[in-house]
Amino acid sequence: MLARLRGLRSQGLSAPQIAKRLNHEWGTTITRDSILAVWVRQVKLGVFDSAFRDAGPCNIVAEEPAAPVAGHRTPTAEFAAVTKRTHLSTSTDVSEPESGWSVFGLWADLHVGSIFADYDGIKSVQAYGAKCGVTDWFLAGDWNDGAYPGRGGEQEQCYIGLDSQVSATIDLLDQRPGQRHHIIDGNHGHRYKVLAGVRAGRHLQDSAIANGRSDIIYHGYKAAQATVRGLCVEMVHYTRGVKNAAEQWLQDRSDARLPDILVGGHYHIHLEEMVRGVRTVQPGSFQESDFMRNGKRHRIGCVIMYIQHMTNEKKRYLTEFVESGQTFSP
Repeated sequence: MLARLRGLRSQGLSAPQIAKRLNHEWGTTITRDSILAVWVRQVKLGVFDSAFRDAGPCNIVAEEPAAPVAGHRTPTAEFAAVTKRTHLSTSTDVSEPESGWSVFGLWADLHVGSIFADYDGIKSVQAYGAKCGVTDWFLAGDWNDGAYPGRGGEQEQCYIGLDSQVSATIDLLDQRPGQRHHIIDGNHGHRYKVLAGVRAGRHLQDSAIANGRSDIIYHGYKAAQATVRGLCVEMVHYTRGVKNAAEQWLQDRSDARLPDILVGGHYHIHLEEMVRGVRTVQPGSFQESDFMRNGKRHRIGCVIMYIQHMTNEKKRYLTEFVESGQTFSP
């Protein structure tokens, strides 16, 4: 079984997919939890290595799941309530004089902490972006994988707990002269607010400052706007709709509140479209996930957006999808 399990994982299949495949082949009733139990044990023993994305023994923390905290609303309910209000955090203006070209990096759903996250890819696309001249990265939620007390989710994590995920994220986000990282929290990070009253993104920013970094800027939970080089960029972490997520998000907004660029996370897909005159981007993700149930496939990578500032306030937009490990070619 171990050899077959390793072979299926090397194909990029998740635990539920592996269980389904084995049950089909062998006529058994293996569950996802059974696969994970074997999976984690073998990783801890060092039997599985590169086939499991190098999640070796040093990356697995042997902790007992914490007991669930009573008396809290579920993250889903509170998160959906905020979505319904189309709440926006106060806009943050970090403008500079607009001229020539602006180059932005758009990404979401890094899921730092997950054993399925593409950590090498997170670093490689930033190196690619630096060669393209990216000055600002906009991260539309779920930069971390969150907390799963009492649900067994720790079995799928190599960084457990907020401090561990914050430390790993600070190491992963490149520090380059003149470059900034704009971040909002998504539904995974919001679990720390529900369970412990802590804003994950705020803790990330404060920890970065304590480490001498002022380039990681937390803009709020769920959605926020930042004005950079005369462009209003809005980050949102969707919770409803896939094909029409941007349309639903923008439909109740007055024109005065519409951004120039809308970057949305949560669904792990790559999709670019014009909605109500707004350039909307779902930039993919950096976690191998099969949670989509409607036929859409996740895509690992991010989007680099090039904006040419022209006369009479006109602008030209070009985008490039950058895959994990892609080599820069001028």
